[in-house]
Amino acid sequence: TVVSNVTARPHGSPEEIRSLLIHQLTDPVHFRESLEWLWERGVRDYTDFGPGQVAAGLAQKTFDHLSKLKEGANA
Repeated sequence: TVVSNVTARPHGSPEEIRSLLIHQLTDPVHFRESLEWLWERGVRDYTDFGPGQVAAGLAQKTFDHLSKLKEGANA
């Protein structure tokens, strides 16, 4: 599954992927919302393939925040 940072939702066709990659360069991205979508479906592990660890740091902060929210809701 490929989740677009433009829509924060999955897509699959090559045409969609091409179009959304273009939009990702010019439109606002929804990285946090993409992470939230993944977290809601049980994703807890991630790998940052970019230079440095910026995306991994943002993912960790987002997942930690979502985990605390869930703990608070279950308390």
